[in-house]
Amino acid sequence: MLRELGRDADARSVRADPAASAAHVAEALGAVVLLKGATTLVVAPGAQALEVVAPTHRLAVAGSGDVLAGLLGAALAATRLAPGGHDALAALAVEGARLHGRAAALAAEGDVPIVALDVAARLADAQRA
Repeated sequence: MLRELGRDADARSVRADPAASAAHVAEALGAVVLLKGATTLVVAPGAQALEVVAPTHRLAVAGSGDVLAGLLGAALAATRLAPGGHDALAALAVEGARLHGRAAALAAEGDVPIVALDVAARLADAQRA
């Protein structure tokens, strides 16, 4: 996406400074950006990057980002945000990433391997925790 926005970037440069990369995209698009990783970054245009540290390495599994996207889409659909409400949207994304991480930690109790559906199945439990 960075290349599409006119910035010469590759995976190595994003890993070297993920916050700057996410901030560039947020500014260019005028949108909140979530950059998923062991430390997930949420950046609104003109704001500092917010960090959410994954509570388990077991979250690094195929499809877990799809679970997070579905969670965030459902939360956004159920929330009334003012147009241009980047701060509120960033806060929603941070809380979604935290909930996603808690669900993964519950699914991986005992450090067992998990799949994305295990994370989805524990979202309600994570919300109650």
